[in-house]
Amino acid sequence: MSENKIIKGPSLSQTLQGFYKVGVVDENHNVIWEQKDWEKNLIVNTGMDALVNYTYAQAFNVGDAGTGTRVNFVTSSDSMAMAGGGSASLIVGTNPDAIISFTQSLTGYTRLCEAGDVIQFSDGTVCMVSASGNVTMSLTANTTASVDPSQSFIIWKTSQTALQTHIKYAAQSNITDASVVSGMPYTGTSVAANKVSMFRTFDFAKETSVLREYTEIGLRFGTGASIGTLFSRVLLPNSVSVDVNQRLRLSYGLQVTFQPTSSQSRLNIPISGWGVGSYPELATNTNASESMQNFTNAYSTVDTGGSSGGYYLLEPAARGGTGGGDGGCGLFVSRNTQSLVTFGAVTPDRRSPGATYGTFGILPYTSSNYYVLNSITFGEASANYTDIGSVGIGWYRTSYPSSYPAAPGNQVFVTVFEQTHSKANTQTLTLTWRTDWSRILST
Repeated sequence: MSENKIIKGPSLSQTLQGFYKVGVVDENHNVIWEQKDWEKNLIVNTGMDALVNYTYAQAFNVGDAGTGTRVNFVTSSDSMAMAGGGSASLIVGTNPDAIISFTQSLTGYTRLCEAGDVIQFSDGTVCMVSASGNVTMSLTANTTASVDPSQSFIIWKTSQTALQTHIKYAAQSNITDASVVSGMPYTGTSVAANKVSMFRTFDFAKETSVLREYTEIGLRFGTGASIGTLFSRVLLPNSVSVDVNQRLRLSYGLQVTFQPTSSQSRLNIPISGWGVGSYPELATNTNASESMQNFTNAYSTVDTGGSSGGYYLLEPAARGGTGGGDGGCGLFVSRNTQSLVTFGAVTPDRRSPGATYGTFGILPYTSSNYYVLNSITFGEASANYTDIGSVGIGWYRTSYPSSYPAAPGNQVFVTVFEQTHSKANTQTLTLTWRTDWSRILST
């Protein structure tokens, strides 16, 4: 019977922030009025969950416009709350606008706090709600937050799945009278260090009968007019008037910050089956260092024509594969022991003195967890080295040896062991790593 070696980790993380602008253009797409500054927006749960199957660039393929007035958040005024043991409790304030119950009425919603909403405390602690009563709420199982003494808070309405009052949508190909505006700064991708900003601009169909006052906008993944696929929503601070033969314009930017870009030490990585100090495993520890190495192929892109592209190796939607013409995502086990390079520098050739490659699969995802586990198992016949020095994620295209994931320039994330380790031909080796993503809560 074979013995399993299982390495758990590393942890890759991304933080999301959305921005929007609205404007009005004439029937020929000439600007009549445009919002001066980019403003922030609320990314909702359906959008966060969708990132398991949609790339970042695909998350906002469709723009929505409506006339709803429900809010995206409610502040507690002088009411307070505390959390611990998987629940939160309310301490009611005295101000007329204070929250007096988690189940009080709220225009446009069943009640103020619903399953899937988020409570954010003044110190920044964030918890998702699984159920709520009048003065207590249950938090989701993956919440371990402790808030004591009590603090003021915000309830974010992240459980929304669609606009309140949907009027129209615009996509790359819905009707000939609406379009995605091509070319930067309207549509495209820009990169600064470890931050990727993707933009898409929608011109909605022109108004044909009456002046319309738009009060809410949203972005969706997928195509067409499907409901329940909301990625983000905005309640506009002021209504936008669009007259007959004019069009509403919506520009959206999604900024994603990838981490870690500097070397992270990991002490005594739990590796089942890799004992230390006994033959043939002669190492005395399982310490390692790891980080992102090269950003190329790590993220998806929105090109100036509005479509989505890229290899997105570090995104939640990444899938293992050797790809067709453009390649896919792979993982390597290497005998190379060279140190990590500074983020963005040229990586060493970890194909030498020897490396083995494979593709991974995603383990089942649980809604609202916002992390995925990717795993790969090397069988008894592969990766049999007595001096394994590093493992990593990289671009994989088997038709070109230069496109193997351990090749220079193809490595996007690497873990280097402090001491080398071994795998025998009677063992399997399973590597599992985690990718998590979070949002910056904004109106």
